[in-house]
Amino acid sequence: MGCFGGQSTMTMIEFITNLSATSWSAITDGNPITVECIGGGGGCGITGVNLCGGGGGKYCLSPIPYISGTVIPIKIGAGGTRGNNGGDTWWYSSNQEVPGSIVAKGGGNGNTTGSGALDGAGGGEYIPFGSGWIKGGRAGYGGGMWLGHGVDAGGGGGGGAGGPKGYGGYGGYGYISDTTNGGAGGGGGTGNWTDTGMGPATGHNGTDFTGGDGGENYWGYPGGVGAYGSSDATAGVGGTGGGGGVLAHNGKNGGDGTDWGSYGPGGGGGGTLSAGPGVAGNGGLYGGGGGSGGASGGIGAQGIMRITYTKPFKNGNFFPLLNKIQI
Repeated sequence: MGCFGGQSTMTMIEFITNLSATSWSAITDGNPITVECIGGGGGCGITGVNLCGGGGGKYCLSPIPYISGTVIPIKIGAGGTRGNNGGDTWWYSSNQEVPGSIVAKGGGNGNTTGSGALDGAGGGEYIPFGSGWIKGGRAGYGGGMWLGHGVDAGGGGGGGAGGPKGYGGYGGYGYISDTTNGGAGGGGGTGNWTDTGMGPATGHNGTDFTGGDGGENYWGYPGGVGAYGSSDATAGVGGTGGGGGVLAHNGKNGGDGTDWGSYGPGGGGGGTLSAGPGVAGNGGLYGGGGGSGGASGGIGAQGIMRITYTKPFKNGNFFPLLNKIQI
């Protein structure tokens, strides 16, 4: 909070999650605002049997000059259903080449083989804007099923979303097996700027009879545990990845993000056996990619926008930082 000429200012934070929202405006004190975006997570693949998890949504941040009361077009990216990319989350324009726009790309779907689905390609990689930068947290790749092993392989885990702490983790790979015991990969968690998606946030690969554990979050909290024997996998929490399934066991959902309290980048969903009866895990809110495999593959989680600005108040009263939530 600041004071000037007998007038106080209050810091406001808005979380916009409504997929139907088309515009934003606010009364501010005239200083630049800060806009952060996470794209929607990609859905799992549905083409053939070599399925991959969906990639996580990207993260972008930038300070933006803003004239108080101006109405700005916005869009919150939807999560990708099976075989579909996640939607982009954007401010001002969906075209990132337009000056003043911020575009956090949605994660790619898992309709690839081998190496896994791409994260949100082409958006948010350190694009200079005014006196600030748009920071691109590279979201995780979806884990891939190994080419040529069909129903015996475990599905890949979904990628974690990029976020304010850094890169999202890659999803783990499914295991090759010729006895239909292939464990699925765990989902990627939310990492930091140093692990580039390949550190502790990476989902663990499946093994024979065992699903992979989900990737850690930024604080080192472990992801969901992979299925083993008669034990089911467990879901991720706090932005960690979901555990992978095996045999008839389901892959579990990625954890919802907590980097911003009750909000943040989500972990990827765990995969399950390719042609098994299980269900793969969905991506965690916000922007986690869906895991692959089973009777029903996982879907990606929707994106989110966070806007921070200062609002004028008179009478010199003290006001704490407040959160205004649009759901």
